[in-house]
Amino acid sequence: MTFEDRTIVIKPLQSQREDEIARIAGDIGVGPSQLETLPGYLTEEFVSGMFFTELPEERLTEDFLNEVGSEVGYMLRRLHQEGIYYNDVTFSDPMGRSHILVALNGRCRLIDFGISLNLDQHPNLGREEVHNFVRTLPMYRVFLGMAEDQNHVDRFLDEYAQKLAASEQSEITSRDLQFAEQGIKMAMLTMGEKIGEPVKRGFLNGYYG
Repeated sequence: MTFEDRTIVIKPLQSQREDEIARIAGDIGVGPSQLETLPGYLTEEFVSGMFFTELPEERLTEDFLNEVGSEVGYMLRRLHQEGIYYNDVTFSDPMGRSHILVALNGRCRLIDFGISLNLDQHPNLGREEVHNFVRTLPMYRVFLGMAEDQNHVDRFLDEYAQKLAASEQSEITSRDLQFAEQGIKMAMLTMGEKIGEPVKRGFLNGYYG
């Protein structure tokens, strides 16, 4: 493998289908372009940018925030059209981090698809896919602290697999919209309430068109 004059990132796969999902995301311009790699690893282009919460104050104009929101909304829309549920933080977590990188021109890209789901085999999701879905649920973290043993966890995952099988794909992917809304509220705590409305407005326009 040769990658002259290119900055790349090499990292181990986090799930069995991460390479497929990352390739789809790269092909539609939502994630990093995927490159030739070794078994068990992703090799992808390096994406420059900063966390949303790291944007300098002078960039936080209403137009710029609207553009960022629109970019994120459009990216999730494209993923959902391809049957991909992102399942991760977009704008901000409690520490101000996220898996969206923002360039100073407002262009955005999502990174890290390790817990994302490809719903092309729904309703027949595998155990790993069910686990990746529930691990972002606050109630699952509480459950793990109370679980008696691994059998208890396995029973929970089996029951949740049935719940996901009975759900429409749109119901599953709608959780990405909840993550986005929560992330905007989280970002407002550190960036100020002024960012909320333009980002949310742009996001809805980008997602629904």
